[in-house]
Amino acid sequence: MYAQYCFGILPINYVFDLQKLCFQYKQSSHSVSVHNVFYDASGFYEFTRLCSAYSVCRHSHGHFKTSVWRAFHVFVS
Repeated sequence: MYAQYCFGILPINYVFDLQKLCFQYKQSSHSVSVHNVFYDASGFYEFTRLCSAYSVCRHSHGHFKTSVWRAFHVFVS
């Protein structure tokens, strides 16, 4: 794990969480009603859980990557 951190490679579970955060954020901000239905049905709870796990605000899309890397750094340390 430490080598991955040194070489700037996130473990796959962190990559998946980052992708889920980005995807759910996009779904939540769509004006198309179909996207909102899927988000309301399943995405809201997952998105809230991930935001809580990585200590990131729901409305700060630019900070998702930084927050995931920070969590990985704390895990490695």
